[in-house]
Amino acid sequence: MRPQQMLAGMKSLRVRLASLVLCATAGSAANFVVKGPFVPGSGTYDVVPGMNFEGAPGSIAAGAYTGAGNLILLQGTGTGTAAIGPAGTFNGFGGGSLQPDAAFNGPGIAIAYNGVYTAQAGITYVLSGFLKLGSTTTSGQVYLDFWDVPGDLVVSADNSYSDWQFVYGTFTSPVNIDLGTRVVLDGIVAAPDRVLVDDVAITPLSRFAAPRAIPEPQSYLLAATGIAVLVWSLVGSRKA
Repeated sequence: MRPQQMLAGMKSLRVRLASLVLCATAGSAANFVVKGPFVPGSGTYDVVPGMNFEGAPGSIAAGAYTGAGNLILLQGTGTGTAAIGPAGTFNGFGGGSLQPDAAFNGPGIAIAYNGVYTAQAGITYVLSGFLKLGSTTTSGQVYLDFWDVPGDLVVSADNSYSDWQFVYGTFTSPVNIDLGTRVVLDGIVAAPDRVLVDDVAITPLSRFAAPRAIPEPQSYLLAATGIAVLVWSLVGSRKA
């Protein structure tokens, strides 16, 4: 490979690594996805109590808003089941899972935490969470939101990626407001589809940091090759 080709490869690598860290998804300019695997311990965010799914394993009951402090299953056109257990774990000992009973098309199912987070007027926050779509890469849509708050931010997952991904988006609260959070499965959904979720967070932007993706092995090789070419170029220019 010629030095010019190697240097071009370095430029391509920088672009590709940047896309691993911040990949805008359709629907909102403030919606980003980081595709795993992730650098252990990277990222700073404030997990919403209850949305770390570290409670006792078991099913999440269907219902409506009954007061702060409970996880509930919401159902629309679609019905399904939700649970806490090790199957949905990204971090810690438990995670959440959401699965439809049958195929449907329309408003679907959601895990909601009806505890409240008080957002302050004029402050920019980040809504984030870890999602794993598995087979849910069809026409269904998976997203986080604030339980249909007017002007709500919708943070969508990347349907083309089946492993763990970290999704996040920013919003600035116009007034002091109490927020609930949900992970939702909507749209054209097949019965085998299942969504896993962990560590849903609301964090002031001033102290938020997204977790970093681990570059693929060939990226290290390209980077090492590029560094070698750069050193060779510098040494060669000095000799000249």
